[in-house]
Amino acid sequence: SRFQLSDEHNLHKALVGKRRENLHQLLYAYEADLDLEKSRSSSSKQSTDEDLLKEIERAERAYGMPWQRSLRSTFQNDDESLTNVIESKAHIEGYKNSAPDLCYMPFWEWQLEYMKNNLSNLSYIGCSTQNGDDMAYRETSDGKGRIHSICFQSDEYRHIRMTYYDQGDVGQNFNTMWYPHYTYNLPILGVNLLSRSVLNKHLAIIDFQPLHKAENDHVKLFSSIQKKITKLYPELESDPDDRVLDLQVFSKNMICKRFSREAVVIDSVFPAFHDYVLEHVNLVHTTDPDESASAKEAVMKRHAAYDLYSAVRDPCRLALGKVFGNEWANDFVFEFLYPLCGERRTKEDYWG
Repeated sequence: SRFQLSDEHNLHKALVGKRRENLHQLLYAYEADLDLEKSRSSSSKQSTDEDLLKEIERAERAYGMPWQRSLRSTFQNDDESLTNVIESKAHIEGYKNSAPDLCYMPFWEWQLEYMKNNLSNLSYIGCSTQNGDDMAYRETSDGKGRIHSICFQSDEYRHIRMTYYDQGDVGQNFNTMWYPHYTYNLPILGVNLLSRSVLNKHLAIIDFQPLHKAENDHVKLFSSIQKKITKLYPELESDPDDRVLDLQVFSKNMICKRFSREAVVIDSVFPAFHDYVLEHVNLVHTTDPDESASAKEAVMKRHAAYDLYSAVRDPCRLALGKVFGNEWANDFVFEFLYPLCGERRTKEDYWG
């Protein structure tokens, strides 16, 4: 009945409101964490130059970031099952006129604040490819899809990339990669979070991605840290079917979890992301750099191997091609997301 549908819609709004309230409480707690981390590191970390900070803040505000509202639902998609679900919900009062939550924007905002407070000489390095193409922002002509990236470097990391993809409730994606300098033989921090709220499908991948050819070498060094984090969030313990990723570039103890409850994003994924970032930065801060040419060359080759292996297998290239065009998607993946893969666009395997 119409009364039941109205109740369903009111219940949906109440649940969303409650989750936002819980998220704000978490954000306040993490802001306190940031203050504590800042006070602990202030004696050993150089303060960010004022001009660099202004440039970072300009980059933060580019393209209207942080976005306050998501794009509206598209109601058109090549995926027949997705179209059917959207149409089945369209009768709910207000559904077509509501903009879905930007469920990963708090991740974006927290990471920016954390980096400014805890990384030495953080600077914005732009999002141009070697050919000079700017990959910072792309939007569809009909305004139903957009993607924005921002890149940094610091004394600890040679490259940190953040990317947010917004296609309404059809797709929300937050992806960030942290590459330490070549003087550190440490794993790459990789985070990929995906939500298709219209289908109640969510995926969280968070990992210390190994540089070693032998997985056992990585397990010995970093598995205890990863296990400690996952143990805190039982909802993120991977099921055997979830672990379909190649252990040449992913570790056995990564978080790789599919789930249907959107509340898990707030309750578990957000704090796990927070913990992974803190642990990775601590690894860099407590590891002595190896400045020898041979050590740096070895790590550089592993970073290049990772980029190439990932670029030719990343499924986002096909997904982005459907939204933004194949030519742009290919350049985005091969020349921007994984720039060290160079001109190679085949499945040649660096890993041997």
